[in-house]
Amino acid sequence: LVAVDSPSFFGAMQTLKGVGMKALEIPTDPLTGISLEALELALEQWPIKVIQLTPNCNNPLGYVMPEARKRALLTLAQRFDVAIIEDDVYGDLAYNYPRPRTIKSFDEDGRVLLCSSFSKTLAPGLRIGWVAPGRYLEQVLHMKYIGTGSSAPQPQLAIADFIEGGHYEPHVRRMRTQYQRSRDQMIDWVMRYFPEGTRASRPQGGFMLWVELAEGFDTLRLNRALLDKGVQIAVGSIFSASGKYRNCMRMNFAAKPSREIENAVRIVGETIALLNAQTD
Repeated sequence: LVAVDSPSFFGAMQTLKGVGMKALEIPTDPLTGISLEALELALEQWPIKVIQLTPNCNNPLGYVMPEARKRALLTLAQRFDVAIIEDDVYGDLAYNYPRPRTIKSFDEDGRVLLCSSFSKTLAPGLRIGWVAPGRYLEQVLHMKYIGTGSSAPQPQLAIADFIEGGHYEPHVRRMRTQYQRSRDQMIDWVMRYFPEGTRASRPQGGFMLWVELAEGFDTLRLNRALLDKGVQIAVGSIFSASGKYRNCMRMNFAAKPSREIENAVRIVGETIALLNAQTD
């Protein structure tokens, strides 16, 4: 049994399902992260072995978990003797400097497995990631061997050369600035074109926006209606193991703002209004 923040990245939950593990969703605050109170109750009641979460620039909510809560989470994991899988793939894209600390940076007994990648900071096609496994090195090496075997050396050498040449930090700084501007523009468009009462997250890093529509609205129905219009959204229910968040969606603002993107947001807003009118 694995405790996960909720909503949670659908890829992580698919991986858990693929290896025969069950996800236990823990309520998560859009500003401060996973509820430590709810997590403590769950640890007392269920045979949880691992806590899996994305505390920095969370996908899909965008928050950065405060340091005090990261420390408290680690203390909780130590008390109940469970591992933490920390996904830090967006950590370098936090808008504020210095970049937020990882839970791993507080770890003294090796129970945190820190995972990250260059797929979000450099290019998705690189597919180069890493893990600092702590006390679980042997298990991780075994999973790597039976999962993907070896990794292609050429992309790794190219990235190493890019970093050694001093290009990585300036690149990431540019990306942070661009994504922050794109976030502000996307929120402005959502507030302008979506129905009154729509709520949107305010990400502290990365390039994902979580949008909450009226209770009872079905974003699966919305996505079907958008297919013919050439627009697609990530429906909220895929971020839950139990199909919650049907009235929510995740929007991506990685691309620079353009008239084409604004038009797509407007189409989504108009389609929401149309579906609302049909059910009234």
